[in-house]
Amino acid sequence: MKKIVILVVITFASFSCSLFRKSVEERSIKEAAYVSVNDGLSYENAVIINVTNSHKGVTVEYKWLKQNYSGYSILDEKISFFDNKPFDIFTIKTREGEEKNIYFNISAFFGSL
Repeated sequence: MKKIVILVVITFASFSCSLFRKSVEERSIKEAAYVSVNDGLSYENAVIINVTNSHKGVTVEYKWLKQNYSGYSILDEKISFFDNKPFDIFTIKTREGEEKNIYFNISAFFGSL
C-alpha cells in the first residue's frame, strides 16, 4: 500500500510540474503574439498591438518601447488616423539622442476599456 501511495504522489508531482511549464510556455507565446515584428517607423510598418483591452494595449506599447529603445524618453504622444485605422504615435528620444516617431496600430483595442 505504501508503494502505491508513493507512486501516486510522484506521478501527481510530475504531472503538476509539466502543467506549470506548459502554462508558462503558452503565456509567453500568447504575450509574444500581442506585437508584430514591424519596426514601427511608419504607418505602413506600424507595430500592431493585438489585444482587445486599452489598458493592456498601452502596457504592451510601453513594453515594446522599453525592449526596443532602452533608455528612451517620450517627447510627445498623439493619436492619428491613417487608412481609416487608429494609431498611437510616440515621438521619442533614444539614449543616443536621436528623435524618432514610433507608430502603433491600435485598431484591436481603440475605444475599448
